[in-house]
Amino acid sequence: MLGLIGGLVSGAARAGETRCWVDHGAVVVAAAFGDIVGDFIVDASTPNSRLHITRAQGDGIDATTVRRQLVVADEKIADFKMDVADLDLKTRVFDTSINGVIGLDLLRRYVVDISFSPCRMRLSHGMLMPIGGAVRIPLREIGGVATVRATISDGLQTRADDFAIDTSQPVSRIVGAALSRPAAPKSNPPTRIRALAVADQLFEQTSAEVSTTQNAIGTAVWAKGRLRMNVKAGWAEFTPARP
Repeated sequence: MLGLIGGLVSGAARAGETRCWVDHGAVVVAAAFGDIVGDFIVDASTPNSRLHITRAQGDGIDATTVRRQLVVADEKIADFKMDVADLDLKTRVFDTSINGVIGLDLLRRYVVDISFSPCRMRLSHGMLMPIGGAVRIPLREIGGVATVRATISDGLQTRADDFAIDTSQPVSRIVGAALSRPAAPKSNPPTRIRALAVADQLFEQTSAEVSTTQNAIGTAVWAKGRLRMNVKAGWAEFTPARP
């Protein structure tokens, strides 16, 4: 199903909403890119939206970029560009066929709300009422990626850094870290962060992995509450789930 609910949030705000679900830690929604209709990952840590090359080739597309109308959460974006890319490494474990990834090039146009229980995604324009109990923190776009400041600790050392908001996988990623002990054979994820603090919330023993490219906070953290992002205004809000 595509967008399920459209309507006013408050005052002049306009919003479209759709059901989402979490598959292997990734937030997934139904969308239509031209006549390609199906499931797409939503990820603010991906700068440019991408169409899976397998689906593109199956649709007779042999270009490296494609422009078509994108329809998601009742929003219609004409002449939206997607890069054609091989997403097998990212999507082959999924329970359903993934057509592509909706990245920050779309998400920065809206105030984006992602609730996880039940899973819903809302794309809004205009002023919104504050979320009760939410903590607002600065959000910076760095290299086409939405990032927030977070602090991590292994119990002995503490470090603050910029972390991408990653809704495409459960584990968090740490650049410049070293494992204090070898990972257990076939362990998944390979290690855990002793403590991660973001939006005035402390998360202990969070699943993580060492990265060479990008710090990121995954859905093992974000799924513990409600996430709202306004990239243009430069803020994010996180509302912890009620016990």
